[in-house]
Amino acid sequence: MIKTLKNNIESENPALPIYRRLAEELRILIVSGELASGSRLPSEADLSEQLGINNRTLRKSLKILADMGLISQCQGKGTFVTYRKPERWFRFGVVLGSAWNLNDLYPMRMLTVLENAASASGSAELVLLRIKNPTTEKILAEINRTQCDGLLVLPSESEKLLLESEFDHIPMVFINMERSCSVPENRFHVRLADGAVSSAVEYLYRLGHRKIGYIGNDHENLLRRNREFLESVRGRELNDRYFMLDGNYDNVYDSAVDAVFRMWESEDHPTALICPGVAFAYGAWQALMLKGVKIPQECSIIGFDINSYTNPHFSSIVQPIEDMANKAVELLFAQQSCGKQLKQKLYDFPAKIVECGSCMSLNAIR
Repeated sequence: MIKTLKNNIESENPALPIYRRLAEELRILIVSGELASGSRLPSEADLSEQLGINNRTLRKSLKILADMGLISQCQGKGTFVTYRKPERWFRFGVVLGSAWNLNDLYPMRMLTVLENAASASGSAELVLLRIKNPTTEKILAEINRTQCDGLLVLPSESEKLLLESEFDHIPMVFINMERSCSVPENRFHVRLADGAVSSAVEYLYRLGHRKIGYIGNDHENLLRRNREFLESVRGRELNDRYFMLDGNYDNVYDSAVDAVFRMWESEDHPTALICPGVAFAYGAWQALMLKGVKIPQECSIIGFDINSYTNPHFSSIVQPIEDMANKAVELLFAQQSCGKQLKQKLYDFPAKIVECGSCMSLNAIR
């Protein structure tokens, strides 16, 4: 086992730290049953020597496994496998709208973290359900065909149908469902808390900005963000003339470019921009570059759900996607437990402002 473990660690993705590679290989051995429940691992000194790694690296790997509940470390006694292979394997369906583009950042990130959360449990797998022109009958047929034990529902054409009584027997958790839909007593909802865009306005306001622009459209997915911006600037008695919506849903990037050009036709242009989506943000950035506007010296800009490792480096409103996904999977598992009563039905997760250098204080500039 040690020889195989060492070979696998050396052949795995070299971009990952070795402690992460070791933790994953040990996790596979434990979940597969090759390292049985109750078995004792070699001592840290022996295991480190046999694998050719230092004790600190090994301890970081073991901590990951302990946090997962797969092992227990008893001082003076050793490290023992505590994971028991579940008696039942669950299959959870992820309901995704047929119009969702899987190349977009948000759905790909959400699907990835949902898959990670299910995999970490060691007792579940995910299957993707994309149902065109959904009806109650079509959805039920797809659930039966895939033999799903529960559903994770992302915004889609199916979400309102899934609130009907025909689906009361199916455990499910909605993720970022429309605010207009009320969640019945037997459903659970994980969502981004109100105030995401308001927090960006507040952040820019504290940096001294009083001319804050907003570039978006009136698509139903953005209505709440649009409303938050208007309420926030009016509440601070700021001018909402920089609020620009475009009806071009097919080419959001170009509409953002056009919006910036229109804003900069006047000398009284904004000193900061908020873009409620990734395509809006990149379009606005490109337009500012074409206009010769320096970021952030001449205009600060905040995007939405833009990863910190992307280029250009956007400051961004970021949903805690990993926390939301983990809670959603946890709630779906909890519904599988007979007799377990879950009183809380709605879980709100506040957004965070992640500063990556595209915002600057006006006072610092002047």
